[in-house]
Amino acid sequence: MKVKYSMCAALSLVVSLLFSCTTLDPDWHMRYVKIYSAQGFNIKNYRLAIGPFKCQIPEIGQMVSDSVVGNLLNSGFTIIENCETSADYLLTANIVIAGGVARKVRVEPVGKSYIASATCKIINPNSKKIVKTVIFGKAVNLHDAVELGEVLAKGIKREQ
Repeated sequence: MKVKYSMCAALSLVVSLLFSCTTLDPDWHMRYVKIYSAQGFNIKNYRLAIGPFKCQIPEIGQMVSDSVVGNLLNSGFTIIENCETSADYLLTANIVIAGGVARKVRVEPVGKSYIASATCKIINPNSKKIVKTVIFGKAVNLHDAVELGEVLAKGIKREQ
């Protein structure tokens, strides 16, 4: 009986360690980020305008946008909020919600609604050329919108 108990305890420990690996690695979420940049592009030398992100639930889009802004402020980036005319580049994003119920022109969270994906693009407003794209392709809970903004900001800062 003691042998069975010890084996069960050991197996339980191994399983719990496997499932907790994501919490041991603070950058685990970066495994789900794809970054595409124009060769030689460095946003740190330019002014970047960031407005509310497009989302079926505008409040979620605004939360992710605010989180990105907050995470880029002390990173050497010059952020201009909602000021497209004086910005060198624009950061746009689309946040996709799944599992909600459509109500008129937007989706309202019901039950198991979640953020299915997020795509950010840095665009030159004059040429309309996309110079950087950051895609987060893992589903996350709606209440993780602020953390999603942190992940997107890390993706934007990478390779700079």
